[in-house]
Amino acid sequence: MKKYLLLLILISSAFISRAQKYNLSLNLKKGETYSTISKANTVINQMINDQPLDISMTITGKMSYKVIGIRDSLYDMTAQYDSLGFTMKMPNGELSSSSEKIDSSNIFGLLMSKLKNKPFKLTMSKTGKISQVDGVEKMIDGLIAGMGSKLNDAQRAQMKSQMSNSFGTEAFRTSMEVYLTIFPGAKVAKDAKWVIDTKLKSTMVADVHTTYTLKDVTDQYYLIAGDATIKTDPKTPAATVNGFLIKYNMAGTNLTEIKADKKTGWITEAHVVQNIKGNNEIQDNPQIPGGMTIPMTMNTNMTITDK
Repeated sequence: MKKYLLLLILISSAFISRAQKYNLSLNLKKGETYSTISKANTVINQMINDQPLDISMTITGKMSYKVIGIRDSLYDMTAQYDSLGFTMKMPNGELSSSSEKIDSSNIFGLLMSKLKNKPFKLTMSKTGKISQVDGVEKMIDGLIAGMGSKLNDAQRAQMKSQMSNSFGTEAFRTSMEVYLTIFPGAKVAKDAKWVIDTKLKSTMVADVHTTYTLKDVTDQYYLIAGDATIKTDPKTPAATVNGFLIKYNMAGTNLTEIKADKKTGWITEAHVVQNIKGNNEIQDNPQIPGGMTIPMTMNTNMTITDK
């Protein structure tokens, strides 16, 4: 009889544990500062005139977010880049820039050093969605204008494009949404699934359709897994990159595994694996009459921690 009673208790406990629902959301405090430290390794394989061109990039960054106000389900925050790093390896050499190594001959690195510790404002919901970002583009414009005679007009325009694509409003929003816009907006039980649609915006614009699952619950964190499809919108106009109009036709997947602190909801650890392939169509122009189609794959591995 005792054995049956014990078995009944165990079954009941397992059922209660599975049926219990959790409020997955951000629970941040006014005046507190939260951090993210990220590292993204990307390998790009292209075929240009039947010749392979392989590029590997590493982007590192540390950011701080301070909660300055709370309005119902919204957080008003100031954010800033604490450090930035960028390395690109190509067949003909390597480019490297860092906000921590000031070199007057490295314009990109010099701008990165001036970009750090400059706060801008944003509004974030308790589900991690960023609804507003203010001041980033104005900040980038001011930094480039401050370079004065170090840049001619063409270099200034190119640097503006590169800085905006890497650290501007949409780049910032997109990078954050990968690991923060993950919460369902309602209580869910372990193994529950929910869907969130976002948009990737940089030089390439794509729709991201993600199914999230609450995989595990511990005393310290929620373990959330994401399985996403990525596809460029054929209706999106060609983007201007280094003076060329380029149309992107890409599709792929994005897999995430995220640990969210059980008290604050802030991300303590995340791993992202993104694989995209397709082709880029350079539109007809005087330098490339008739244009050119470039097959390409992009494979990215990213890690994020809070310390």
